[in-house]
Order: sequence, then structure tokens, then C-alpha cells
Amino acid sequence: MTVQGTYSNRGLRLSYLEAGPTDLAAGAAAGSAPALLLLHGFPFSAAMWEPQVAAFSARCRCLVPDLSGFGESEPTAEVVRMEDFADDTRALLDHTGVERAVVCGLSMGGYVALALAAAAPERLSGLVLASSRAAADTPAAAEGRLASARTVLQEGTGGFAPGFLSKAIGASTAAGQHSRIEALVLAAQPGAVAAAQRGMAERPDRRGLLGEIRVPALILAGEEDTLIPPEESRQMAAAIPGSSLVMIPGAGHLANLEQPEAFNQALARFLDALT
Repeated sequence: MTVQGTYSNRGLRLSYLEAGPTDLAAGAAAGSAPALLLLHGFPFSAAMWEPQVAAFSARCRCLVPDLSGFGESEPTAEVVRMEDFADDTRALLDHTGVERAVVCGLSMGGYVALALAAAAPERLSGLVLASSRAAADTPAAAEGRLASARTVLQEGTGGFAPGFLSKAIGASTAAGQHSRIEALVLAAQPGAVAAAQRGMAERPDRRGLLGEIRVPALILAGEEDTLIPPEESRQMAAAIPGSSLVMIPGAGHLANLEQPEAFNQALARFLDALT
């Protein structure tokens, strides 16, 4: 059963999707199903997790928020920090009565997952970081984000999308996937894109947190990712005690969309090991 819901935090009305093996619409508790919290990447929405919701809602209680400003959620101010997104995520867990969840974040969603792990580690039963990094932006990368924020406000997402997609999609990805991914990017609001870019530019270095993570962890990376080179994923996996690393062939930065079957298989193996 799939339910579209809303909740409030930081004075904002925020949207989320809940899908699971029980009749959620009737208020039945999904107590026996593990909670899987899916945090979308930039500049997407909960819609980017459609292949994973379809694959895992029969076995997990999937919680899939639209981070503020994206999808159906109200926008935040001119800057939205990863800590703000993480606080919204914690509020969603409270709203849905979920004490602990396997938190899976892709790209920006991984930054949010790490911010949540820093602020409320007791809410995590597992951690999946896909196409993400723990290091802060270099000064040059941060300035690039700020320039991108200015550009998208002037030109809209139509001007932003081509450059982003040229870097985010792997060389092996089928042409048919391009238009679908492009549509998801074009659906984003320029103000939300700019606010998130500014927030990512000022996010802290969380590499020191990695050694403190005490829940099972999985690092997923596309072999063709040029935005976050695979070597960074290897280093992150080496820093998290007991974590595992899966490299996904034929995928760039958006592995869950470019190679959903391989992504889902890796995530399923991780969930199987938890149970």
C-alpha cells in the first residue's frame, strides 16, 4: 500500500511517500517490517526512488521524503543546510512513529544521512551511502556551487540541466534513461536548486565521523561516476568499521536510476544481512 502524506517542521509543510507491506491507509502498524528511509539526491525529489520503492515496498516500510523545496514540499530560505534537511528527516521519523531506520542517501541525500548520523545516531539501524562523500567541498568546488546557484536563478533549470546531466550520467547509460532523468531535473524549482547548492557549499567535513559509525554500512558507487570518483568511495568504505563496498558497472553518479537492477540487488543483499 502506498500513501502520500505531509507533516510539518521548521514551519514548513513537507511531503513524503510511505509504501509498505501493510494497509498503511487504514493505519495498520508496519511493526514487523524494517523501515527503509530513502533520501534523494540533488536536484531531484522522492520520485527518483521509484525503482527502489517498487522493489522494496513488499518487504520494507519505505519512507521517501521530498526534501524541502523539492517535489511537493515547501521551500526553505535562501540557504538550506544539510543539518536542516536532517532535522526534517528526524521529524519525519517522529511523525511516522519509526524509532530506527536503515537510512539510504544518494549524493546530497548521503550528506543528509551523515548529518542525521551525527545529530541522532540512535535513529539509524543501518546506513547506505550511494554516490556520496564525507569530505567538504574544496574552496573551488564551493565557489562553483555558488556560481551555479546564481545561474539557475537567472536561467532556470533549463539552463542548468544540460551541464549537470553531462557530468552525472555515465557513458554506458542507455539513451532512453537520459530523457527520464532530464525530466526529473527539469521538475525542480530554481529557488530550491539554488538554496541546496548554497547549503552543500558550506557543509562541514564529516570524515571524522566515519570511524564512529557503529551500525552496518554499505557504500555504493558507479564505476563511471565522474562527480565523485570511485576512489573516494573506497576511502570512505575503508574508514567505516565493518562496512562493505559495491561498485556498480555501467553507472555514473545516478546509479539507482542508471542501473536499478544492480543497485537493488546490492541493497537487497545488505538488507538480507541485517535480518
